[in-house]
Amino acid sequence: MDDFESYDDNKMELEEVNNEMIGAVRFAASLSCVDGLVLMSPRLNVYGFGTVIAETVSPKYVHLSTASRPGSSAVETPANHFGTRHQSMFAYCKKYPESVGFVVSQDGEVRAIKSINNKVYVWENIRVYQFLRSTKLPKSTTGR
Repeated sequence: MDDFESYDDNKMELEEVNNEMIGAVRFAASLSCVDGLVLMSPRLNVYGFGTVIAETVSPKYVHLSTASRPGSSAVETPANHFGTRHQSMFAYCKKYPESVGFVVSQDGEVRAIKSINNKVYVWENIRVYQFLRSTKLPKSTTGR
């Protein structure tokens, strides 16, 4: 096999993998349209969707962070300032500190939630589509 054929085969395989990734992300996103949550493993295997978080012990305060790493820039805010979905995710992340939670509001805003050193942190306005503009991803020849 000459270099051109090898290049062409690799290019086609890369496009297939890219299309599979786009399909997987769209599928997981469609599951979030069901009222409830999408429960995924750390390897992003979907374990359930439309489920309800049964944890009821929400922290009294959460820490709104404006930096990518939690620290002194976080503002302590009463957890009850947020709605039921947020409070249940706060409780879940507090009980399972290895987890990361995302709450998608009806207006499309996304918040990330993580418990670190026994404090629950919230990052607002997560840019979920920023990875599509990343220069580290291979450019698609299909125009997507």
